[in-house]
Amino acid sequence: MSAAREAAPQAAPEELEAKLIAPDELRLPDLSGLIKGATAVRPPSRHLEAIYFDTADLRLARNGITLRYRSGEDGPPWTVKLPEGSSHAALRRREVSFDGASGPVPPQVADLVRAYARSRPLVPVARLQTDRTPIEIRGPDGRPLAEITDDRVTVYDEHGQRTGGFREIEVEVRAEGRAGGRLLRAAVGRLRAAGCRAEPPVPKMIRVLGPRASGPPDVVVPRIGADATVDTLLRYATARSVAQILRHDPGVRLGEDPEEVHQFRVATRRLRSDLRTFASLLDQGPVSDLRGRLRLLGAKAGAARDADVLLMTSV
Repeated sequence: MSAAREAAPQAAPEELEAKLIAPDELRLPDLSGLIKGATAVRPPSRHLEAIYFDTADLRLARNGITLRYRSGEDGPPWTVKLPEGSSHAALRRREVSFDGASGPVPPQVADLVRAYARSRPLVPVARLQTDRTPIEIRGPDGRPLAEITDDRVTVYDEHGQRTGGFREIEVEVRAEGRAGGRLLRAAVGRLRAAGCRAEPPVPKMIRVLGPRASGPPDVVVPRIGADATVDTLLRYATARSVAQILRHDPGVRLGEDPEEVHQFRVATRRLRSDLRTFASLLDQGPVSDLRGRLRLLGAKAGAARDADVLLMTSV
């Protein structure tokens, strides 16, 4: 069976996670009782090998997206993680997993990030080997509430040469709402007291690749003020809509949330309108072609949106 046929997306709930750096000599504290009645259970350790893919100019990483193939654990090996927001202490990411063989990125996986990569090929940019010691936090009823992983990571470049390593403690919360936030804060507080160092929450791959991976995305919405020039207003208007199209494109392709389609459609219509408003400042040949493509794209999104609305009103 080809990799393309094997690849089948499996969306996981949104992750809430914090990451801490630990010294090599750190001994993990007792993590029972983070919330009332919670216990800590140690599943078997695992050895993981991951290959991260991106464009040569790291377009995915600069937009907060990671794409990897990882062996050594249960479940589909291909994973795309999409940003859902972050704070100074935690990341919120949506994880989508696919079956498929190792090797080139399967077409269905590549399709999910196509709006960001566009015509650039997806190539290996980093290889990580991780010796993982997991700790599962369970509630009084035995239900998993969080997983805390002690990861000793060895880093290799795309040519297989070792370039370094680090020890990272990751707290991934499964409990939702305020309970999840309390559990996250309790776990981070206990780990910091034991000697861990809290750092800005960034994915492993971005930490490994450094400043190049944490640079600005290729579409940046400029700030505008009362003295903004017409050129600045043009850049603001177009970048705002393009950024919204990019942000919602993966959700449209997954087809799970009608709001993604709505926001995508709004952005295409607004961009068409902005291009018409600033027509006198633009080369009309390419702009006319682009507006036609946006009209077609908006019509397709509109048809999908109308079907969703009909479905919701008929329930």
